[in-house]
Amino acid sequence: LLNQLESARPGLSPREIIEQSTCFVFKRGFVCTYNDEVACRQKTELTYEGALPAEPLLAVLNKLPVEYVEVKQENGELLVSDGKVRSSGIRLEDKVYLPINKVEKPDTWKKLPDDFGDATHIVSQCCSRDESKFILTCVHITPTYVEACDNVQLSRYPIKTGISECVVRASSLKHLADMDAQAFSETKNWLHFRNKTGLFLSCRKAYEDYPNLSGILGATGEDATLPKGLQEATQNAQVFSADNADNDKVLVDLSNKKGGLLRVTGEGVWGWYKEVKKLSYNGPALSFRISPKLLVEITQRHNECEVSPTRLIVNSGKFKYVTCLSKATK
Repeated sequence: LLNQLESARPGLSPREIIEQSTCFVFKRGFVCTYNDEVACRQKTELTYEGALPAEPLLAVLNKLPVEYVEVKQENGELLVSDGKVRSSGIRLEDKVYLPINKVEKPDTWKKLPDDFGDATHIVSQCCSRDESKFILTCVHITPTYVEACDNVQLSRYPIKTGISECVVRASSLKHLADMDAQAFSETKNWLHFRNKTGLFLSCRKAYEDYPNLSGILGATGEDATLPKGLQEATQNAQVFSADNADNDKVLVDLSNKKGGLLRVTGEGVWGWYKEVKKLSYNGPALSFRISPKLLVEITQRHNECEVSPTRLIVNSGKFKYVTCLSKATK
């Protein structure tokens, strides 16, 4: 039961932007959530109908130290008990106001490429968090690749998606890799995914023109090799950079001192971390900021890169990453 409810969590809203958008809605053997950008529908063993606040129910279930719970509806409440000494009642609204019917129903399903979740996860690290630039907060999906850009860095992952061209918010797609979706369906305004557990995840589409990134992706530079241990150094730096929830990035500095050095720095509210690695590099001192998650992905898959006076380019074979460089300052 807890797994069923947790899988529907992506459709919840942190605050009630739509009536009952912070609630689990139970209907005809399914639990549903909807926040105007994401909708979830998952089979559940609860047969009750109505809406109740999601967080209290999840908290109660997580705290009960038993494998089985007793659940029943009584006097307008959902009663949850361990059958012995622990019990809780959560108000259950009979009327459902959540406008989940606005989500078009999927019809024809097609097989989703196995690495689609991985592809969207990687490129979404390059999406902007600036809501005033909507298009840059989205992943650009085409039939042959997915890509993202925040005006400083970009990534493109070639993959035969079979999906018509559209853009989808990165925040809507971030749960795909974990849900292990096997199939997709397209409707006019929504992109739907499903997995073997019976979870349906629907993401709102947009049709705004996406910038043409092909020219930037063609950039080249001098060959360089990323140093060993960079993955561990990045993870250490992320201990502090993770404090910046809306802009979690580490600073990477390139220097030609002592034949070449690379320094990675993570800074946050509570402190900072720096680590220096040897790097074969004889160009000018340069620096850039990058998502630590993406830098770890890059170092896990590939250790070769190209550096030009204005760009750092990584072509892992599976995806390509380009970021703007600036002259390093003291």
